[in-house]
Amino acid sequence: MPGKNKKRLTAYIAVWIVGILLFFVGVNKIIFEIRCLNSETERQSRISSFLDVVDRKIEDNKNALKILSRNNIVRGVLLKDISFDVNQANTVLEAAKDILSASLVYVMNFSGEVVASSSYDDDKTLIGNNYSFRPYFIEAMNERESFYPAIGVTTLKRGLYFGLPVYDSADKVIGVIVLKMGLDEIDEYLKKYPFPNALISVDSVIFSSNRDDWVLKSLTALSQENQNHLKETKQYAEISIVPLGLEIIKNDLVVDGKKQHFFIKKMTIPGWKALFCYQAETIGKLSNFQKLVVKLVCSLFIIVFTICLVIAYNSKRYSLPGEGYLLLWRILFVVFGLILVALILGLVGFYYFERWESHKRIAFSESGYDFFVKGRVSRNL
Repeated sequence: MPGKNKKRLTAYIAVWIVGILLFFVGVNKIIFEIRCLNSETERQSRISSFLDVVDRKIEDNKNALKILSRNNIVRGVLLKDISFDVNQANTVLEAAKDILSASLVYVMNFSGEVVASSSYDDDKTLIGNNYSFRPYFIEAMNERESFYPAIGVTTLKRGLYFGLPVYDSADKVIGVIVLKMGLDEIDEYLKKYPFPNALISVDSVIFSSNRDDWVLKSLTALSQENQNHLKETKQYAEISIVPLGLEIIKNDLVVDGKKQHFFIKKMTIPGWKALFCYQAETIGKLSNFQKLVVKLVCSLFIIVFTICLVIAYNSKRYSLPGEGYLLLWRILFVVFGLILVALILGLVGFYYFERWESHKRIAFSESGYDFFVKGRVSRNL
């Protein structure tokens, strides 16, 4: 009998060791998945926060331009009202430029000639230049708000142009007011992100990036019709837009010979997208609450699993035929077994809860943006 009991004890100890090892293998897998979810949430929130900043800045510029378009001095210059002179208008536009941190603010008459302008490069202005060929002028003269990414044909600097019609007292279009938002601030903000990224225009042209060698290149080769349109409008001055030549291998983007995961997020600017690369090994950390839950579940599992095996071992060792001890041991085993199952299911449920919370936080931080998960964006490139 002692030898038999010793073998049983050895078997139960082996079961205990194997059970604990298998449990911790599963726990380690769940922890890894939760850390990946945390990393994805943090990454998406960070990108969404950046895009929110860009969108707010664009919206602020548009709202300020609407107010300027109703300014009496701006209207007076276009109507050639002798009560207002160009210097007054220039002062108003200069102040608006400084307040909004814009590159330029200027007013164009019915024929597309600049009649009032803020300064650039210290003391230069656009007064006298004609930009009637620019789409933002044509759109605004047709009473439509316009948004136009381009290189200034005069300043030769990148910018986002906003154009609005200016109306007289009879609601007749008498000219256009334009605000040019520079890219310096956005460029610097993009450079805070550790991996390659880019803002891509509706024409598939990279307009801003933390990689200087990516700027003003296209993700894919432009059609001849598109190239002709860009030349006619002088959207990118005399610069020829050439493909960046990025390669996609098994849903990864190859950058400088290294594979990187990537995803694309739609922006609120119609047709614009933001591309962000990242490396798979950059996974997040568990939050303090997540650590507490994992430690608690692991501790309870070890305790309950041990009790279950002790009950199973002792149920045969100390139970006598015809006595109620065997039934008692079985009841205890079932109770603690159910607790054990509940712990395992609870841990799995905690993982799926964290997964749901992660997607909810991502959806909230998106502020309405759609995003494409890695592996499904190659067709968009």
